[in-house]
Amino acid sequence: MKLDVDFDPVLFRKGYLLNFDALWLVKAKLNNWVIVWSSIMILLGAITAYTGNTVGYLIVGISLILLISSVRFLLQYLSLKKRYAQGIEKEIEAYTQPGRKPIVWEFNADSFSYRDHKMELTYTYSALQGHRVVQDVIFIDVSKERYISYSLSKKQLGEANFTKIAELLSKKIP
Repeated sequence: MKLDVDFDPVLFRKGYLLNFDALWLVKAKLNNWVIVWSSIMILLGAITAYTGNTVGYLIVGISLILLISSVRFLLQYLSLKKRYAQGIEKEIEAYTQPGRKPIVWEFNADSFSYRDHKMELTYTYSALQGHRVVQDVIFIDVSKERYISYSLSKKQLGEANFTKIAELLSKKIP
């Protein structure tokens, strides 16, 4: 099945931000819980230390270390998300230059091909690490860590093609 897909910046941005969130959201939510609990433990440790118990100082110290490392992670996450969004915008500018050909997706019996203005790649299905469907977007994962993914939206493909591709990938990619 060969598909010529016109570039849609809104769907491109949505797909890549969904992929970013899928990679980072679990750690970010856990980090938020660590910030909340370490703040609570600092208060409890301070109360315990105020009553004269030296264990309170230990609790405050450990909680401060957790709080500082969690805040550093949060700042790193926000910085990385901002740089990732800037990278997406640069890619959108490159894709929307006048005279660009449509993106070509080809799903054969034994391989998957992708062609745009920068590259032409072909993968056998056994070389791909997996696929996911998140909020009507199919992600085809190239690397084990899901850092490199191709995304196709139901709006780009239409309902029938989206279903066909999802079924094909379910059969071909383990």
